[in-house]
Amino acid sequence: MSKEQFQELLKEYVADFVNRESNRTSLITITDIALSGDGSVATLSATVFPDDNAGVALDFLNRRARDMRGFVMEKIRNRRIPRFVFVLAE
Repeated sequence: MSKEQFQELLKEYVADFVNRESNRTSLITITDIALSGDGSVATLSATVFPDDNAGVALDFLNRRARDMRGFVMEKIRNRRIPRFVFVLAE
């Protein structure tokens, strides 16, 4: 599996987790992912609608990052899963 395929798979599984676990007061979309050079950290960009809920949504994402990592680890067993960090997309 190439790095690009791995990133897309991570993005897909994180988006699935967010869709299942969010309280749906905001629409949270994972728009981009960037892996650190050593692959230990994945920075995921997210958009939030409406914009006034961006802070609460970002808190939710970072608070649940560990659970997301566990969810992804169950899906992808043959790769080391990075730690997730979330930022708002610009």
